[in-house]
Amino acid sequence: MGLGLAICKALTAAQGAEIEARSTGKDQGTTIVVSIACGGCAES
Repeated sequence: MGLGLAICKALTAAQGAEIEARSTGKDQGTTIVVSIACGGCAES
């Protein structure tokens, strides 16, 4: 997946977050999902 994704994975992991790459197949593009916990956030 490349060096960029590896760097992003390390940075997100250091923050307690997660990163995921999704693709439906060749030449279909890639979706990158970053999930960050919001420990002090209030739900509205």
